[in-house]
Amino acid sequence: MKHLILAALITIFSLTVFSQTDSTVAPKDTSYWKKGGSFNLNFTRVQLKNWAGGGQNSVSLASILKLNANYKKAKHSWKNSLDVSFGMAKVAEKDFRKSDDQLILLSKYGYKIKKNFSFSALVDFRTQMAAGYEYSLGTDGKEVSKEISNFLAPAFILKSVGFEYTKGEFFAVISPLTGKTTIVNDKILSDAGAFGVDPGQTVRFELGSLLKTGYKITLMKNVDFSTTVTLFSAYDHIEHIDVNWETSTQFKINDYLSTTFTTQLLYDDDIAILREDGTTGAATQYKDVLNIGLLYKF
Repeated sequence: MKHLILAALITIFSLTVFSQTDSTVAPKDTSYWKKGGSFNLNFTRVQLKNWAGGGQNSVSLASILKLNANYKKAKHSWKNSLDVSFGMAKVAEKDFRKSDDQLILLSKYGYKIKKNFSFSALVDFRTQMAAGYEYSLGTDGKEVSKEISNFLAPAFILKSVGFEYTKGEFFAVISPLTGKTTIVNDKILSDAGAFGVDPGQTVRFELGSLLKTGYKITLMKNVDFSTTVTLFSAYDHIEHIDVNWETSTQFKINDYLSTTFTTQLLYDDDIAILREDGTTGAATQYKDVLNIGLLYKF
């Protein structure tokens, strides 16, 4: 439950920062800024008794916080966003376990060179807030857990300088100068050399190139779709390409209810995964999350 409390505190703090004003200070010109965000809270409960169809009792709680602050004046633009998602689920007699956990902070500066083309500088930070575990059965038949992630373990920071093409809701950023920093701030994972760091080290830096594209579209009334693809290749292993493909579809039911379906496909040659055949190595990672619940926009 402490992780749910942490997520709630982050949400309250973020809402406070975005809404707070100081009446003792003369108001500043904010006409060049556009700020907003949304908060989703979803709860599911299944209770069964003498149910012929079978199944297990379960409880799940998930939340999604999105904040954005964008600046545009003359040839200058600066886009900032914070995405936080966290969920926990309890099935049968098992303890609550993490079902979703993501913290993403993006900041992108642009200076328009000519129509549709801009100089671009991008910072992309990603991590999770709580420890993640892999569960399996021990030799005695009891379930055992193994820590596979934690806060800042891993964390990925992409810093790039390049050029951006935009047209409508489509954008493409290409950067021949991109630094990728991998942080593993956990002794167990660091000593194991997880996520590509040398055993015992907590930081790994790679220099390479980046291609990032994205598109947003309204499919129909109250149905919005967005997709983003990020490709990174380090110059010392140019044949290895890291892939991060994310999509989001939001179905707005009314002003207070919505359904959100997100997917994420990852491939990183430096991340070892326990495959279905029992071997360990690089593998395609996939996640989808369906949330139905309360929606608050501001």
